Amino acid sequence: MRLKGVLFIWCFMHFSMGFSQNADYKSVFADNVEIFRKCISKSNRDSALLILNANEKLFSKHPEDDIKYVLYFQKALYYRLIEDNVNLLKYCRPAYNYFKENKKNKYELETAFLLASYYFTGSGYDSTIFYCNAYIPLAVKLKAYNTLTALYLLKGKSLFSKGELNEAADILR
Repeated sequence: MRLKGVLFIWCFMHFSMGFSQNADYKSVFADNVEIFRKCISKSNRDSALLILNANEKLFSKHPEDDIKYVLYFQKALYYRLIEDNVNLLKYCRPAYNYFKENKKNKYELETAFLLASYYFTGSGYDSTIFYCNAYIPLAVKLKAYNTLTALYLLKGKSLFSKGELNEAADILR
């Protein structure tokens, strides 16, 4: 219920005033990213789509690479929420490549996790293990403990699914 109030206030402010303040568009985008994350974490598809559309509108007025690839990342998260793996991969892979090339570690880690979970759902256990092994150290470095835990779980489940029970047990302990 509280999230709906926040969304109402956000919609009123941004749609009544518009995006006329060019200097402030990055802070509006950053606020939208945080609201979007809350919508995704609560599996609120409609609100997530509303925020995603607002960010696309903002991007159309300010086409910068950072905004473009964060928007791609948001689209990948949204498509994961609605279980559209084709579009998840379509947007996640270029975002991952951009974040990796530009050393945007936090987003690189999050897109790598999305790719690992994508491969896990498609029974691509070797690819899942690859991403987990590559990004567990970064998750430790960034102190991203939720992502770290999820990567270990994905790795353990992948090893288990491959029949490597002893290694899976070691990971999942």
